Amino acid sequence: MKLLLFFPLLFFLFPYVLPKDAAKPYEDFLEQLNEMRSKYAKNDRIYEMYRLVYNSSLESLASKPSDTVESKRSFWISTFDDPKFFPKLDFDVEAFPKFGLDSNSHIVKLPIHPIPQKDNYENLEAMVPLQRQIGCTEAHQHAGIRCYLSPETTFDLWPRPYYGSTEKPGKDCKYPYVISDHLCTFVGVNTNFTSRLNNIRRKIAKSHKIMEMFEVKFDSEIASLANPKELTRHAIYEAEKQGFGFFKIPTYDIDEKEFAAEIKNFLKLSDTARKTDMEKSNGIKYGEFISPSATIFGCQWDESQKCFQCIIGPRHSPYPILKNPLKILGTDCPDGFKNDKGLCIQDEEHPKSILRIVNQARRAAAKVFEIGNMTELTWSKDLHLTVKNWDGKSSQEIQNIMDSEKYVKWRYDSPERATLQGKLSRFLIKWTQKSLPEKFSFFENGKDFHEMEYLNPDQTKIGCALFTESGAEKQQLACLIGPNGKFDDQKLVNRRKENEWPGSKCPAHLKSKNGLCVNIGDREEFLKNVNSFRKDHANSYNITDMHELIWNNELEKIAQSTSWTRSEAPSTKPYRFVILEDYHLSKERLKSEMAALKNLGSSKREILFKKIHGSSLGISELVEPLQKFIGCAAKDQEKADVLLCVIGPREILQPWRLENRGVRIPGTKSKYLPFIPGSNCSSGYSNSDGLCTPKNSSTLTLFGTQEEFIENLNIYRRQLAMEYNTNWMFELYHSKDLQSMLDVLDWDVPWPLARVSFRYLKFRSFNSAIDKLPGEFTELKKLSQKERRIQVYQTNTTAGYLELLEPQQHLIACKVKQSEKDRFENSKEFVVCLLGPMGEMEMWSLNEGFPFDRAAFCGDSSLFYQQSGMKQKFVGVDGLCTKTPESKVSYFGSRRWFLQQANLARKDRARRYATPDMMELIWDKELEESAKNLPYDSQKPPRLYNEGYRWMKLATYNWHLDWIKEQFFDHISFKDKNEVAKWIDKQKPTSMGILELFAKGQSKIGCAKRNTSAEMFILCLLGPKSEFNLIALEKEYVKGLPKKAGSRCPTGYQNDDGLCRRDQDMPPKKTKKRRTRTTTTSTSASSTTREAKKSEATPWNVFCILLLTSSILLIMNN
Repeated sequence: MKLLLFFPLLFFLFPYVLPKDAAKPYEDFLEQLNEMRSKYAKNDRIYEMYRLVYNSSLESLASKPSDTVESKRSFWISTFDDPKFFPKLDFDVEAFPKFGLDSNSHIVKLPIHPIPQKDNYENLEAMVPLQRQIGCTEAHQHAGIRCYLSPETTFDLWPRPYYGSTEKPGKDCKYPYVISDHLCTFVGVNTNFTSRLNNIRRKIAKSHKIMEMFEVKFDSEIASLANPKELTRHAIYEAEKQGFGFFKIPTYDIDEKEFAAEIKNFLKLSDTARKTDMEKSNGIKYGEFISPSATIFGCQWDESQKCFQCIIGPRHSPYPILKNPLKILGTDCPDGFKNDKGLCIQDEEHPKSILRIVNQARRAAAKVFEIGNMTELTWSKDLHLTVKNWDGKSSQEIQNIMDSEKYVKWRYDSPERATLQGKLSRFLIKWTQKSLPEKFSFFENGKDFHEMEYLNPDQTKIGCALFTESGAEKQQLACLIGPNGKFDDQKLVNRRKENEWPGSKCPAHLKSKNGLCVNIGDREEFLKNVNSFRKDHANSYNITDMHELIWNNELEKIAQSTSWTRSEAPSTKPYRFVILEDYHLSKERLKSEMAALKNLGSSKREILFKKIHGSSLGISELVEPLQKFIGCAAKDQEKADVLLCVIGPREILQPWRLENRGVRIPGTKSKYLPFIPGSNCSSGYSNSDGLCTPKNSSTLTLFGTQEEFIENLNIYRRQLAMEYNTNWMFELYHSKDLQSMLDVLDWDVPWPLARVSFRYLKFRSFNSAIDKLPGEFTELKKLSQKERRIQVYQTNTTAGYLELLEPQQHLIACKVKQSEKDRFENSKEFVVCLLGPMGEMEMWSLNEGFPFDRAAFCGDSSLFYQQSGMKQKFVGVDGLCTKTPESKVSYFGSRRWFLQQANLARKDRARRYATPDMMELIWDKELEESAKNLPYDSQKPPRLYNEGYRWMKLATYNWHLDWIKEQFFDHISFKDKNEVAKWIDKQKPTSMGILELFAKGQSKIGCAKRNTSAEMFILCLLGPKSEFNLIALEKEYVKGLPKKAGSRCPTGYQNDDGLCRRDQDMPPKKTKKRRTRTTTTSTSASSTTREAKKSEATPWNVFCILLLTSSILLIMNN
């Protein structure tokens, strides 16, 4: 397995370079001053001369009168760049007497005689060896700059060493100072660096919501590996194999804010840029500091590069993989670690903390020794209790137990927990540098192998405990590793076997996980535990719709095929996901996250859930009530093997209620009737002790059910209608007509009738549509009226999810379709819905607070039902136009209604053009049967010759008289006669469409529903004529002349107001009944009633009603 970080030997060849801020005026001066101090420290072998560092707090002293700060040493310079200062200082140091030899050749301090003038030698204050800090500013009351020094208050230069001394300059430097350029240089203390680094890691954990960010500690064992002399190519390679990375810092005394800012910038980089940054040979590798799994680091000073060389690890990934949106930091801390404000800190009192350390070392050993069956150790209560029972026993009693069981049931080690991880890591790195004889010798020199005991591939269990021997004061830690008492050293010494690599030889009941053979748990047991928690959670919080999770093979396949990068979450659309280490569910962690969710409050939860679209809520995803399916697969994500669980069918989380209050009792302020868990189960589920369990799981699919979808959709339509006072927002009803049409339509071919008599949309699943609809409506509201008209209502394709919100649609049918060439969200399966009866979308007002009653015009003012004349009745119910029980809705409509409207249109044209023999159309069964069987191809319409009938295609029967006349006007009346004649000649070999109703000589009609893969329609045949001849248009009726329409009806027919109608179909003639008036009062009342009725029927009243209605509609649309 390749590691992300490759640390080349260039690491040692390039000097460390710190990024510099804008230079300050004193920096060059201070650098030259330290260079001079370094020169004399080297030449005069000064054992303790310090590198001066600038301290801005001393500036305040330098600005005060000298007589107020006599205890401080200082000197004066004209400017920081005075070219005379350093040559004079160098001369004065050489000329100034210090120490000499007496008559006996002993070194003695020579008197300063004569004492030089202070003004001439004041600059020597800058060379006092024990001064460590300096601060300068403009001198008080005279020109120039005064610099004060600290901490020494006396003037004392250094002795000249005796000739022939071999002592090294700086030998008396003490930590936290190191010898650098012969000066004692301050580098800070590792505890300060550790504290600041952990503060930064805590902040990163919080900002990226990392649930398992560990505290890092300084480890002396790892620090020993950072010795620049031992950092060979081989050592670096082996350390990297074990998950350790390298970094350099100039000092432990880092600026925390600047350091955190650099790490923040690193996290903003792309994956490629991060990798480049991590592979650089120079500078700080910021990615190393924030690997969540790192727990130890160690550094040593490298004088050649003037910086610390450091090792940190072990890391599973060099920077955070995913963000978790819940601010519940540290909730992923393993056993033996406790959460300290977002960091996982080792619990010194918890023996299980060793388990993680040991398994990390075993994982590294599997790679070092190339072992195919290195098992992950699990905690053994028996071994733990064995050690725990030693408490209070004498050393002899303990020895007796060990003599009888050691090397038989288990092996033994007594580690120092604080350094165990460093010891194991250092041991493995050093082991790889041993020769084969040295390795054999290691096993021949004793029975107890200490660090190696933890790395025995044959062991599977470990148990540790603290105990105190009888009479002792200090506790001891001991670990027993089993179940094998023998140690097979051959696996750790011999070379790798053929066809074997870490994790390649795992037993059947274990899975390979990043080099170890691991028991990831049983998925059935996992599912059982998850549903047990969901049931308990539902009953604890009175959740009414908590559904049982069932395993889904399709989701498992999605998990198997999904990949992701370290900085990007998995893409599992349209489903959600959670990443788990294994199938071992932590109910305690789930409880803590639910408590944290509850503490957020309902409003903050809602905001949180909106923000995490596209990411994961972590383990809390397992508790979302409306999720019903789950499928998981083991993933090999480089060094971080995990289980990816995909959860459906919901794509967008719905904030569930955790307040557990119930429904408030009317008339009270704080009394509630509790919600009943399991009382709001989805279709196909039943309540089982608070959990909605499937009645028949084999019938359930990820797509959901159409019935539940329509129910939820109507709830949302009702919500919008009430919020925006939308008139004519109809309730949607399932249409058998649309369903039968959808059954035969092929998605991969064009649909000619789409956006004519129905509209359509497609989506991934019923649940995803409900989830996404509010967001789509929110985006619609952001558009202007013009933008909505162009982008949504007048589009030549589907309007997508917004199709579901067209107010006047009230018929719907949906079906799962398949298409290889037109996938939806990369799935060949998706849901298609047809909606009717409107073929066009109508813009509706989105202005809130409209003053009129909601749904006030259901039925009467519905454009569709006004014009169709159908007798369905709709009434307003909670904002939706809902049909009455006796009403029936139909997409195709009624053939009886169509026949009536067709004959009214024929009568109207007959009277308009004085047609003497326009026949009333009557239904013909033979033509109906012929319509059912006539060969029809949408691409090649039939051409009929001498068949005794003609044909026309209708989308539905819903043709109103006005719509039929409108077609006549558009194609005949308002066109040039010659153009009309040419058009008829061109069209009549096939069909004239609805204008077939105005052909001469036709008297019969028969229709049938037909379908192709592209459309379902009504095919009508008209007879007995097979030629199309339009009625004569020259002889228009002239008012005042005798009516000619219906004047030449054939025998057996009578003129019915311009239409020739069969004798048997003529209505009986009405006979007038004579009325008698009995009293004056009744006569007056009768007269009044007639006048009232007459008044009601006047055209003026009708006009006023229409005017009022139009005004209301105009106001609403604006």
